[in-house]
Amino acid sequence: MSDNACILLVESNLEVVSAVRAQLERADYRVEVAYSADAAVSRMRAASPDAALVGVSGIDGESLCTRLKEVDQSLSVGLLSPLDDDALDWRAEAAGADACLAGALFGANLDSFARSLVRTTALRRRLAHFELNKEVEVEVVPRRQPRAQKEVVSIQGASAGGVDFFRRLLLVEVHRSKRYKYPLAFLLAAVDKLSEHASKPMDQASLMGRILRVAVKSVRDVDLCALYGTDRFVIFMPHTAPPGAKLVAGRLLGRIAKVEGELADVGVSIGLACYDGHGTISYGALLREATSALKKAQADGGNRVETSYKPKARGRVSMG
Repeated sequence: MSDNACILLVESNLEVVSAVRAQLERADYRVEVAYSADAAVSRMRAASPDAALVGVSGIDGESLCTRLKEVDQSLSVGLLSPLDDDALDWRAEAAGADACLAGALFGANLDSFARSLVRTTALRRRLAHFELNKEVEVEVVPRRQPRAQKEVVSIQGASAGGVDFFRRLLLVEVHRSKRYKYPLAFLLAAVDKLSEHASKPMDQASLMGRILRVAVKSVRDVDLCALYGTDRFVIFMPHTAPPGAKLVAGRLLGRIAKVEGELADVGVSIGLACYDGHGTISYGALLREATSALKKAQADGGNRVETSYKPKARGRVSMG
């Protein structure tokens, strides 16, 4: 299933290394092990891994994450802790890590975690190669209009993609989340009073392209962004607990408001739907809940975040 991908495992605890390495190798990954930060950088240069798993119990994982990213920006790095650590998702975000896993470092949790990191690295490298020659094209698909009338906006961003691709991938991710019980979040945003900022369709499309650039830069590379209609965009955040999702939504709201030029006075209303890893979930339910939350944000004056999430018991897997 891994296509023999290579994972760099950095951890000073021999018991953790033995357990994690054994499971990764059973899943047909090639595993390179480093017991210190300097050794990790050396092994990374030599092996060119497809993902890195960095322990935080005996190593300064946050600092090492930054060093590894400096060597290879495309590499996905996940922080690991054998203990339950409610702060690990925030530490991972501050360090620029793509994900984190605390608690049970075995079973479906570890398998799903490693698979997501490897896939993200592959997508980054593929898109980086593609962007050497041309920009990524993002389709703006007007709702309730024939597909032939769609307009195309040219933007750049590793997380950007067409609506059709987004929907297919979203269905897969929701199914995987339901099976392995990890959290995810779905954000639906609408530009407030778009026609007042841009009256012509092409101007609106151009404005939405610039807004999506801001969105892409405001989230992790593992998150997926896509335009959704003429005045909306969506962001899917796998392995993201509700507190982290709210943080991202608030950050996005602030960054769009502070962008210079045409976006200076543009506000967005955001509806947020979250799944904490418990109970059941579906793509349709996420979309309905996010749409309902968005309508509430708009009804309350716009330029705000609303969520449909009701707190439940927190799971062990979290990604910041």
